[in-house]
Order: sequence, then C-alpha cells, then structure tokens
Amino acid sequence: MDDDFDPLRAGQPLLGHFAVAPKSYTAATLRIDAPEPREVRAYAFATTLEFTYRLGEADKTYDEAAVEKLEIVASMSATLVADYLLADRADQPDAAVLENWLRGPSLAHIWPYWREFCHSTMLRMNLPVTIIPLMVMGPKPERPAPEELASPPTRKPRKKAG
Repeated sequence: MDDDFDPLRAGQPLLGHFAVAPKSYTAATLRIDAPEPREVRAYAFATTLEFTYRLGEADKTYDEAAVEKLEIVASMSATLVADYLLADRADQPDAAVLENWLRGPSLAHIWPYWREFCHSTMLRMNLPVTIIPLMVMGPKPERPAPEELASPPTRKPRKKAG
C-alpha cells in the first residue's frame, strides 16, 4: 500500500483493476504405492492474478492506456496452482491441450479461491471491498459504446413514515 494512501479517508475516487496472467504448466509421473502400486501423471497449472486500486476516475470508455496512467495506491497478487492427477493408462494430453487447459478450465477452477483471497485481504487491509466478478467461460462479450452505458444509479431519499 502506498505510504500516503489512507484507506479510511472517505470520498476517494478509487478504480479497481484486475489482471490475469496464465504462467505455465508442468507434468510429472508419480508412483503411488497404496492401496496398490501404480503410476499416475500429475499436471500443475500456475496462474498469477493481480488486483490494484488506482487513485482517480476513468472515463466511461475505461481505456486501458488511461487506466494504466492512474497511480496505484494498493495492490495484491497471488500465484495459484491447480494440480490434477490422470491415470497413467489414460490417453495423455498433448502440449496444445495442456496450453488450452491452462487458459480455460484450470483458470475456472482457481477463480473462486482468488475471489475469496481478494475479499478477505481487502477486509483485513481496511480497503473498500470490490467483489471480483464471477468467471464466465466463452467468447469475450463486446463492450457497449460509451453513450450506451447507463449512469450510476442514484438513491432517492426515503420518506419517513408517520
């Protein structure tokens, strides 16, 4: 956390920004002795995830270059590893399948752990809690044009009963 940043100061314009970087996968053959001796293939998929709070507001386009220019005042990152075992007698995946697994299913499997890590870490750091969105698999949706974006909702004052 930046030394000049006070997370308890109200009204600061903070922009949450997260990044995902699938790193690598490794494969190994393991011998398991119980209950009967056998060999299995072990696959480990590592992904680095990062969440930052940037001081300032982005315009409605959320232009990546403009966001990158904003000062980072708090950040957290983690490298999560998803481990899988595959029976040695099963068909072994080739490099293309493993690369696709790194960028797809393994990421979906670690995503809930990343969400919980961010949420609990933000609470412990007294940061405003930003809920990391649910993982959606499939093609990336198109962003609406800036003029199609809705303005933030405003609350109407409650009428007192009586």
